[in-house]
Amino acid sequence: MKYKGLVFGIYPRSETLRKSINLWERGKLPLDELKQRITEEKDGILRFLEGLHLSHTDPLVNWHDILRPLALSLTNVRLGELHRYRETNTFYRQPVITGDVEYRNQDNVEHDGFPYFPAFQTASSADMIGFIPGPHSFIAMSRVETDVERGKLLREVATAASKFIEAYGLDEVVIYDPIPFGGADLFYLSDLVERFRVTLISAGDVTASSLRGIGKDLHALSARSIPAGAFDGPVYLQVVDSQNTKLEDPHEISATLDLEAENNEWSDVGITHTEYLDFLPRRIADEKVRLMGEVLAHGS
Repeated sequence: MKYKGLVFGIYPRSETLRKSINLWERGKLPLDELKQRITEEKDGILRFLEGLHLSHTDPLVNWHDILRPLALSLTNVRLGELHRYRETNTFYRQPVITGDVEYRNQDNVEHDGFPYFPAFQTASSADMIGFIPGPHSFIAMSRVETDVERGKLLREVATAASKFIEAYGLDEVVIYDPIPFGGADLFYLSDLVERFRVTLISAGDVTASSLRGIGKDLHALSARSIPAGAFDGPVYLQVVDSQNTKLEDPHEISATLDLEAENNEWSDVGITHTEYLDFLPRRIADEKVRLMGEVLAHGS
């Protein structure tokens, strides 16, 4: 069986780019020069990924966390205090939601001056895939200071996220939910999965009932576990650990893919990672991505 691979989310910055950002923060590097260095860093990562024939989102090295660019693009949302991201040593600015949410043009966004936008480097790749945090996780990771009903808020964030992607002329998007759904109905994603080729990635399990309203329109799915018969489309198995520096064995990955495909009668199976790769040192992330390419190259 021939496999495919997907690299998504924030890719680790090189030490050179980290130093450049530090220089800019200290007023020793012009903003235009920092933007150019971010562009060059993204171009290098994209060439690397495409050379391995891996599908990918933008490397997002200009995203400090997975929520901030979307949060900055929403009305009635401000950035609050730093909060720990899950059970990790990384932090994110917690969005504070104070009312009904709508998309606003990124040209009018006020922030700390860092070049979060453009969020995606679409000119660098003909097959670029967009990336957004799932509305479920966005709200779960925010502080909600409004009495807007949660179902309505989910739909509003999903609609705004759709416009966020549309602004870049993209046809395909990864929706990543680091907070498990817990069996919740994913009805609020209906418009997104109808407008775009959506790959939904969950750090938790998914249930057949959760997928009932969107499964037929969903392009691809990745989750910790997927019930038999719950989804008929392409599946990505999370076989590369994004929070462990130990390198996986490509032969073991291939064996796992073969076994899971046979047991679940999946005809379209791919590999991805358990989290975005920014938790790893850049050198280790590169090695893990390279071994993903090795699995694809050899198949079985």
